[in-house]
Amino acid sequence: MKIMLLWQLSVRRLRGCGEKPFIWCDEVLLASITCGRYFIAEIEPGPHTFRSDNSASTVSLNFAAGRTYFLRADIVPDTIHDRGLLYKMEEATGSRDVRALKPLPSENIQDDTMVLTE
Repeated sequence: MKIMLLWQLSVRRLRGCGEKPFIWCDEVLLASITCGRYFIAEIEPGPHTFRSDNSASTVSLNFAAGRTYFLRADIVPDTIHDRGLLYKMEEATGSRDVRALKPLPSENIQDDTMVLTE
């Protein structure tokens, strides 16, 4: 069974809305996420690590079959340019927040074998 993950990007006070941080799963480049968008990654159950272009920002979890996980990417200032910060959200918060987002455009998807937009 595969697991679905929803990604969103929020920017406090619109800072960094032009940034498009890249998102990886187990070092496979999935997509570049944009402000107010989401995508779904289908992965096999088990341990996986997600990261953004911020090398200090990783989420490692042992994903269970049949569950939906919500991960969020926020833009944070960096010394050169803004970068994505990833973190796990509670399911209730993630399912509520994703309703206000739009699907990620297909041109932002790097691996269409793992990434869906709807």
